[in-house]
Amino acid sequence: MVRADDLLSRAQAMSDGEISVSTNERVLTLQQGSLRFSLALFDMPTRHAEPELSGDCVALSGPAFVSLLGRVAPAAYPGIDRPSVAGVHLRAVDGRLVATAVNNVSMAVASTEALGALEALLPSAAVGHCRKFFGKLTTDVSLRMSGSALVVAGGRLVYVARLTGEAFPDFSYMVPPATGP
Repeated sequence: MVRADDLLSRAQAMSDGEISVSTNERVLTLQQGSLRFSLALFDMPTRHAEPELSGDCVALSGPAFVSLLGRVAPAAYPGIDRPSVAGVHLRAVDGRLVATAVNNVSMAVASTEALGALEALLPSAAVGHCRKFFGKLTTDVSLRMSGSALVVAGGRLVYVARLTGEAFPDFSYMVPPATGP
């Protein structure tokens, strides 16, 4: 296993085209022409074993997911001196995935088309990771609950975010109803 952010940054540093991937006992090597990166392999601890996928699931396009997170991300990070819920509340409602973030200074709500049922509070660090890892993905992604984790999968990438145990406050009374077409 290698760190996903290390692998992603090395792969993005290479130009479009074929990348050769090889491994030996402790190193994964990426090579494209004369450009070569080596990443240390490490064993996956048993406590982080592949989660059993048994909970609620929602499916949507990868670009729509990244765009959704981008629209609420500024409100997902708490101020230095203001305690708040740090993250994005994801909730599937009427064929849409609604993302809400509040940081005691601002509130952001956005939605996009999605199929399925899901409700989770995604920590702000995981919001940044998902935007980075899935940012160039053009395929669909699925978000699935697995105990106290949210599994985001798209293409060949699987990201597991440990969810916060906090309850997201009900701010619906503060949000005016939508108007217009």
